[in-house]
Amino acid sequence: MNDTTKPRCKTDFRLPTYQDRGQGTEPCVRCGAPITHRTAQRWVHMVEGGGALLHPDDEALYQSGDGDMYWFPIGADCARSIGLEWSIVLEKEPHERHDETPL
Repeated sequence: MNDTTKPRCKTDFRLPTYQDRGQGTEPCVRCGAPITHRTAQRWVHMVEGGGALLHPDDEALYQSGDGDMYWFPIGADCARSIGLEWSIVLEKEPHERHDETPL
């Protein structure tokens, strides 16, 4: 890869019927359903003010700016729907959203 390579971003990830149904839990970033299982939970890196997902393999290419929303949970079914390669599995929730990488 060279310096002109741009990171891959996915903009068509959110369902048009999104509704936050988290009820005190963290909602899925794609559909809004509550995520109750905290083990082996998948996370996505939201950029462009929440309008796009950054591909995990392109973290090093991305230059964080005002539009960086950091890491959000995504349900297993939604992660499969957009492609598992757009999310990562964490053993625990990131302590703070402004961590550069939740690993």
